[in-house]
Amino acid sequence: MKKRFVVLMGAVVIAASGGFAGPQHSAYADAVKSETAPASNEGAVQTSPAATVQAAAPLTYADLLVHKQLSQIVTLAFAFADSDIDYSSYLGAVYEGKSLAEAAGVSPGDLNDQLTASVQHTVQAEVAAGSLTATEGEQAVTSLSSAISAAVSGSLNQAARLSATDAGQDLVQLHLSRIVPNTAVYIEGSAADLLRAMQAGQSLAEAAGLSADALSDQLDSQLFADLDNAVQSGKLLAADAEARKAEAAKAIREAVSTPSFDKVNTVWMDRFGAQLVARKLDSAERLAAVQSSKDYSDVLEALAQGKTLADATGISEADLAEQLGSPIHQAIDASWLNGSLSRQAADQWKAKADEALNRLIRGEAPAGSPQADAAIAQGSTRDIVKASASYASLSYEDLKQAVASGQTLVQATGLTEEELLGTLKAEADSYIAEAVLSGRLDRSAEQATREEAYTLIRSAIETAGYAGKVDAQLYGSELASRIVEQAAETDGVNASELLEALAQGYSLSSAAHTDKDSLIYSLLRSANQEINGLAGEGRITDEESAQLKSDYTSSLLELLAK
Repeated sequence: MKKRFVVLMGAVVIAASGGFAGPQHSAYADAVKSETAPASNEGAVQTSPAATVQAAAPLTYADLLVHKQLSQIVTLAFAFADSDIDYSSYLGAVYEGKSLAEAAGVSPGDLNDQLTASVQHTVQAEVAAGSLTATEGEQAVTSLSSAISAAVSGSLNQAARLSATDAGQDLVQLHLSRIVPNTAVYIEGSAADLLRAMQAGQSLAEAAGLSADALSDQLDSQLFADLDNAVQSGKLLAADAEARKAEAAKAIREAVSTPSFDKVNTVWMDRFGAQLVARKLDSAERLAAVQSSKDYSDVLEALAQGKTLADATGISEADLAEQLGSPIHQAIDASWLNGSLSRQAADQWKAKADEALNRLIRGEAPAGSPQADAAIAQGSTRDIVKASASYASLSYEDLKQAVASGQTLVQATGLTEEELLGTLKAEADSYIAEAVLSGRLDRSAEQATREEAYTLIRSAIETAGYAGKVDAQLYGSELASRIVEQAAETDGVNASELLEALAQGYSLSSAAHTDKDSLIYSLLRSANQEINGLAGEGRITDEESAQLKSDYTSSLLELLAK
């Protein structure tokens, strides 16, 4: 069923009485509802009756920055408190209903000025870093100033001080994805044995030697305990937890009692399967050289001369298909057994791998006319001027000015066209190859994408006054496709391991070893810097910049909901 995403906006709500209320449900969390369902206030910000709620609007990094600053306002205000007041007493006063100024023992005017100056400094730093435009910074300061004024003089809504993300959806998704290994742990058996029994036609309950009722109850209890813990830690509303329990119990019962039950394919499985096969095929020629006891460089030279892999190695096509295909199938089976692929997905990727391997062995091009991925082709050439400056040992700013004055990149760098073209092609080749190995680009479209990138490069280096204009729609598509890599970089984890965890059913935030709110904050900050950089150089318009930010947020929230 088609889904729509309702993004919660408004980091804080200011009560008409002057009181300060934070969000009880996370300002970043998305409420996913069926398109046919009537609108409701599920997941809405909980406020006092006197509260005024802003109308929903697209979530932005500025919203998150405002929320983050306001979520820390109690701690921040204590830094300016009377020195005779200890932190414990201060907190107690705040949550008994006193205003921040009263609890801190200082005048409201002084505290307001100090807090406002502090957050202004933070916002100015974000503008300087390129995370916010000047206009976004001004809007953030305005929102913060109003909220600070209310918090300093009013009382903090104690019920609202916990920010609860929609942890329920993530927990249900994880438990449903991990039903087989969780069952294996419970019966002290093997997940692989259970999967093989289910492949042969048994239900999970039958394979485990339990009744469907008994196994369902056990799996329910594990999930329900996690949901209850999420409520107790402030990550989930109690009402939402109860709704998730009812939803999950039905799904668990179906999963344990259905013969030959298989996991549902996900976008992460597709991406993981593409990455797995691409990486195995990338090493196929080297493995063939080893199998034939030939030097790898000799095999590559023979292939460059137009020989097939069979001719280059002296091994028959059938034997090569067996020797090279077997380890690929084994890797796919291993991924099925560890829960990274469903049974159906594993079968599909074996077929795709066999087809691609046979083409590789015979030296055949993909069937039909593969279309280039225009977004990745543009992405591979987006930093042409910067790459040219680096290779020519020039400053980026100096080269930009020279080109802006009417020179071509060849003229401005002092390099020959052949040398500059070769350098930039190598940069594009590396970018495109990595896109294939990460599963973002289908291997069959690799060469067509390279050719499109080469065309863009030739045009760029021959164009006087090259401005590096970016197609915003293509850029947005390519930016969204890099979310896994961005999350890995932001949180210091391995991108391949992150993708495998996603394929196994972990949420993006869990796989990145962080919380959802922090992940969204970090990713939007990174995307904002990139988009603002392009807008600042005039490579996209301000209108395109705003649309890109909105689209990226939608893509991110959608992926987080999967």
